Amino acid sequence: MKPRINSLDGLRGLLCILVVLHHYDAKYIPTYFFENFIIRQADLLVDFFFIISGFVIAYNYKHIRNLAVAKAFLKKRFFRLYPLLFYTTTLYFLFEIISRNGFSNYINKEINNISIITSYIDTLLLNNSTPLLGTSWGINRPTWSISAEFYSYFLFSTCLLIANKTFRNAIMWIALLASALILVKVSTIGHYNNAAYGFLRCIYLFLIGVVIENLHSRSIKIYYYTDLILATTSIALLYLNKYYIKTAFIHSAIELGVMPILFSGLVFLLANGNGYTSTLLTKKPLQWLGKYSYSIYLNHALILLVMPKFIFQVIELDKNTATEFTVFILCIAIAFLYSIFTRKFVEEKFYSMQNQ
Repeated sequence: MKPRINSLDGLRGLLCILVVLHHYDAKYIPTYFFENFIIRQADLLVDFFFIISGFVIAYNYKHIRNLAVAKAFLKKRFFRLYPLLFYTTTLYFLFEIISRNGFSNYINKEINNISIITSYIDTLLLNNSTPLLGTSWGINRPTWSISAEFYSYFLFSTCLLIANKTFRNAIMWIALLASALILVKVSTIGHYNNAAYGFLRCIYLFLIGVVIENLHSRSIKIYYYTDLILATTSIALLYLNKYYIKTAFIHSAIELGVMPILFSGLVFLLANGNGYTSTLLTKKPLQWLGKYSYSIYLNHALILLVMPKFIFQVIELDKNTATEFTVFILCIAIAFLYSIFTRKFVEEKFYSMQNQ
């Protein structure tokens, strides 16, 4: 295995926190915080995860040339991701069944056990990034992106089995362009930022990550401040997209074209340089977040659903700015502490079993 790219680990940690903030319920946090333009568009930052994934997977596994190695790669990715997905999804499923049937006065959702069971099966079968069993996010909403990742892994490993390099690259480019064209079509009916065609969104961005990894080993002069300029440009564009751009077509163009270009450029710079942003992302707090980011990512939804509702609706704590931010910080702290547990006893335990 090649050396880790620490700046990308730090970026994962930062992005994970922004996704957590994005999913916090608007009823339990002041509007001025909830409506922050970066937090509200953190769903677009999932694109960063997919690009990073494509880059890192290509960086470590582009040597796949036979079926045995491809199967070993897929097995490794399965043991790395699926145990925690199964654990968090099952926990979320049990909560949904018990709460909707036993505490419906606090949930404010209709009791539909068949729908819950279908969503559970959809998620466990890794279908909740496709429209095969419906267009829901599945159980435990963030899991759709893990489903999408597996489709990208399969496509990537299959392409690498093609002996002819020119043909192999052509297939990847065709898949990238085809997924982009279909996404353009489905984005017109509101399916870019939901799970219905999430697998295509992942394939498109994952393959962009593979493409920029192919440039990684080339000698390209990078200035120290370039990554900071690109990061600032990305933030500025998110601001414009939130407050000034009103046309649906331009929104789609930014989400499907401009942002992936900026994001992929930033990933390339972070992986190849030691600029301002790269240095910041290698600091210990962000490295810690990067280490526990997968557990935080899959654990946070249930914690953010239960804790504020329990404190403000069951205990009936008075809602004001101070209590809302206190409960918010408590939820984040619990998510972090709980993720230390799941990292050790779910992620690491089952990942170590792959060679047994």
